[in-house]
Amino acid sequence: MDYLRENHKIRVGDDVIVREREFPHSQYSGSVYRIVNKPINEHIRDHRHIMVDYFYIQFNKDIYHLLLKRGLDVIYQHQPVVLGNVTRNNSGKITQLFTQKMFSPETEIHLDEINAMLCWRIAYDIQKE
Repeated sequence: MDYLRENHKIRVGDDVIVREREFPHSQYSGSVYRIVNKPINEHIRDHRHIMVDYFYIQFNKDIYHLLLKRGLDVIYQHQPVVLGNVTRNNSGKITQLFTQKMFSPETEIHLDEINAMLCWRIAYDIQKE
């Protein structure tokens, strides 16, 4: 919870370094595409009033090949979606991506049209460059 409520001076458009908290030697350069302030968990009554910033970071395609996974929130064609299946080749490069929707079949999307991915501050440390 401390990471999520940590004060910051990050703004949309800022260049940032994103580090995986579990593997701090792994770092990625990107820029802030969108910051959304919303409840930490709108499905749990006690958490609906706790507001935190959600950081959507724009990376180059090579970094998306490393980071994108099923269940991640991304901005696709400027709209939020949740990733479904992610198919990769033997080199680890993404060959197919899908979105998941409740009670609907998955829809194929294209990596080139992903604008940003959610970098949840529990999993990632985000600092201005």
